[in-house]
Amino acid sequence: MARPRPALVVFLGGLGGSPVEKMVAGARAAAARDSVQAALAGGRFTGAVLVTDGSMHLPDLPAGVTVDVDPGPFHFGCRLAETVRKHDLGHVVYLGGGSLPRAQRRGITAWRALFARRRASPPGNCHAP
Repeated sequence: MARPRPALVVFLGGLGGSPVEKMVAGARAAAARDSVQAALAGGRFTGAVLVTDGSMHLPDLPAGVTVDVDPGPFHFGCRLAETVRKHDLGHVVYLGGGSLPRAQRRGITAWRALFARRRASPPGNCHAP
């Protein structure tokens, strides 16, 4: 029996508005786009959800990416659990936006294979701040 393909969940946001912070935000957004594009091109993911606080301009995203904007108070575990529930994701792989810049398809495939046997479960104790 084939294993179900996971969805890729990427969080991107949380930077300020100074010129330097805007420059870093642009680089992180571009790196996130490149990583998502490489991951989806390998056919190992059902799609991707890009979770953002809406504070930055998003580059053109590849097909298969859903943008989820949440400008409210942020709590990592709660937001991840909410994303999994909201988008009915059975299996997920999480990637911080900009944390895997310029990933090659082969690297993404190896990265996914490393976690193929693990299952993601939402945290059980989630309290909004």
